[in-house]
Amino acid sequence: MIEPLVLLAFIPAALALALIPGPEMMFCIGQGARFGAGRALRSAFGMALGAFAGAALAGLGLSALLIQAPGAFSLLRWVGAGYLLWLAWCAWQPGDAGPARAAGVPGGLLVALTNPKGAGFSLGVLPQFLDPAHPLLPQALCLAVVMAGCGFCVNALAGAQAARFGMLLAGASWWRGISAGIFGLLALRVITGERG
Repeated sequence: MIEPLVLLAFIPAALALALIPGPEMMFCIGQGARFGAGRALRSAFGMALGAFAGAALAGLGLSALLIQAPGAFSLLRWVGAGYLLWLAWCAWQPGDAGPARAAGVPGGLLVALTNPKGAGFSLGVLPQFLDPAHPLLPQALCLAVVMAGCGFCVNALAGAQAARFGMLLAGASWWRGISAGIFGLLALRVITGERG
């Protein structure tokens, strides 16, 4: 399907993407700090599903169509920003009540699907690793698995580490304020179109 040397070259690129702090990592850190490692793990799994879907679509050329339709891509960004603002509101609320329960796998999936960083990587970097002389779908699926796996490992680890320290702080109003502020800033970055 994919030559081993191509795969070995792709893994560091996928890891580098996962290690750049952005909405996905901050979401997992917030989930881990507030609700524990289990919630962070479920969120990371949702993000891995989203990364897999985005990379597979990019390999098939469908994501390029989305980018070329400014209205559709703009709508995607606004949905992502809206969700991050909703998370900011949830983070400010005391306790594990209300909309905060809706996070986890669905929340992680939505954050991943509306993250411009992932879309940019899938469109700008992933196609360079595809060989047009061979069927694109198997190659895209293989690279999508690698990309999702790298993202899962990094985000799950970040969330688990946050859980070790954050559970002690989760009830403090200043900690809730910091979490809400982080999600608010991430929403602003998505709205303004900044990558990362």
